Amino acid sequence: MENPVLLPNQSAFYFSVTAIDFDKCYKVRKQRIKHGFSDRDLAFLLGFEPRYVKDIEDPTHSKRYKPKDTNYLLHIFDCELPEIMESSFPRRSYDLCLIVTATPRKPRTFDIYIKQPNGKWKAYLNFTELAENECLSPRSKADAIDVQEYLLSLLAEGYLDSPKTGLELYRKCIAHFDGHIKPVFIASSIREINKQGDMPIGIDKNRMGRRVYRRAKK
Repeated sequence: MENPVLLPNQSAFYFSVTAIDFDKCYKVRKQRIKHGFSDRDLAFLLGFEPRYVKDIEDPTHSKRYKPKDTNYLLHIFDCELPEIMESSFPRRSYDLCLIVTATPRKPRTFDIYIKQPNGKWKAYLNFTELAENECLSPRSKADAIDVQEYLLSLLAEGYLDSPKTGLELYRKCIAHFDGHIKPVFIASSIREINKQGDMPIGIDKNRMGRRVYRRAKK
C-alpha cells in the first residue's frame, strides 16, 4: 500500500502500539469469533461493562487487556496461551496505518496496515464493528425468555444465595440447555428480572473487580 487516497467518509490514522498488546487483542478477537461470542458476550463473561471488549478491539481506542485478564480468557476459551498471546515478538512495537470508514447509522469499518522493515505497508486486518444487538453463529439453543425463566428457577432454588460470576452463570446455562447460549441473553434476563422487582438479582464486584450476581438482600 502506498499513501492511501481516502474517500470523503474515510479517515487515516498513524500511530505505534506495543506488539504484545496488539497481538493479544486480535488473537483474542479470533477466539471470540471462533466461539460464537459477540464483543458484548465476551464482556459479560469477563465481568466488565458491555463496551469493554468493543473498546479494546477498536484500534482508535487506547484500552487494552490487562495482565489479570489473560488466565481468565484462557478459562473462558478453554485454550492454550499461544492461542491468545505469543511468547516472543520480532519487534517490540508496530507502526500502524489505520483507515476508518464511517457511514451514518452503520457500524464503522477498519483497515489495519503494519509498516514493514522495508518501509512498505502490509495489510493486517479488515473488519466491521458489530451492531449493538448483532449475534454471531452458532444460534443459541434458548432465547432470552427461556434463559430468564431458568434464572428465576435458580433464584428460587437458592443457587444465587452466594455470588456467581457471569462465566459461572453461563456454564450453568449451557449445561442446562445442552448447547450454546448467548451470554447477552443472561445479561438481558437479569435486567428484566430486576425490573419486575419480585426477586431481584444484586450486582456487585469480587476482589478481581469482576461483576458477580446474587440474590439481592431485602
